[in-house]
Amino acid sequence: MAYEHKSGLSGAYDRSVAFPQWDSVLNRAGRLGQAAELFEAQQILQRKIRSIGNLVARDGDRVEGADIIIDPETETVTLTVGRLYINGRVLDAPAALLTDVPMVGAVHIGVRLVETYVTELEEPALYGLAPGA
Repeated sequence: MAYEHKSGLSGAYDRSVAFPQWDSVLNRAGRLGQAAELFEAQQILQRKIRSIGNLVARDGDRVEGADIIIDPETETVTLTVGRLYINGRVLDAPAALLTDVPMVGAVHIGVRLVETYVTELEEPALYGLAPGA
């Protein structure tokens, strides 16, 4: 079937990627909504939030803390705990110590966003709240 979600999870679909011009999802009385429609509404909203956030920040911008301290004598770079703007969200960044960093030439330090998908198999709290769900 077309429009499978990038996670590859069974039964997860997302048409919003193929239709970036979509602005909202309309639910009609007497019609049963689909899980895909709920997810697509979330994606559309996230895309709008990200577009507004991108007007004032760029991926990797420091929001709070996240200082970079360079020690040329020990060839280390210390990254302090902080918060960074990444993909339309402000996320926590842990502290880190980078060792054996070249002190001559250009060195790029950045973040990598890793997406993981958690299902009810890994997190039982995701099972339905209604009895029997």
